[in-house]
Amino acid sequence: MDSGGSETTQYENQKQAFVTLAEATAPDPGSPELLNHRIEAKYAQARLLTLATFQTDPKRARLAQRMASTHINACKMLLLGG
Repeated sequence: MDSGGSETTQYENQKQAFVTLAEATAPDPGSPELLNHRIEAKYAQARLLTLATFQTDPKRARLAQRMASTHINACKMLLLGG
């Protein structure tokens, strides 16, 4: 398998593990609040990645990339083997 596919699989596995962790530790795993939080987090991360990719100001693009990486790494730290 190519490295791109391998990275995608690893990302998907980490994403699913984090969803499982969030649901397991939430007071009410099926709550609208948890779903809302997940949607807002996904939107925020997508926005950062969009800015990192398409921002014409190199300084702002680098900042967005660093912020996106920081948030992803913070989530990985919550997972065993992350």
